[in-house]
Amino acid sequence: MLPPTLDVAQERGADGRALIAAFVAGNEVMIRIGRATMASTVTITLADGRRLQGHAENGILKPGELEDKFLRLTRRTLGEPGAAALFERLQRLENEADLSWLAVQQ
Repeated sequence: MLPPTLDVAQERGADGRALIAAFVAGNEVMIRIGRATMASTVTITLADGRRLQGHAENGILKPGELEDKFLRLTRRTLGEPGAAALFERLQRLENEADLSWLAVQQ
C-alpha cells in the first residue's frame, strides 16, 4: 500500500501531511474491509481421527502480534537490531518530516 501512495503523492506534489493522511485513510478502508470479509475457520484432523477447529472473525492482530510478525519477517534481511529499529521508526511515522527513506531502492 505504501509504494503506490508514495507514487501518487509525488505525482501530485503532495506534502508529508497529505501523504500520511492518504496512507492512513487507505489503511482504515483496508482494515474495515478486512474485518467484514476476513473471517476464517481452520480445521485440523489428527491421526487418531479427532478434529480440532478454530474460528476467527477477522484478520486483525492482537497487541504485540504485529511486532512479533514484523520481526520474524524482516530480521533475516535486516538483522535483529535493524528490524527492531525499523519497526520502532515505523511506529512513529507521523513524526517524520520526510518519508523518502521509505522508497524502495532500485
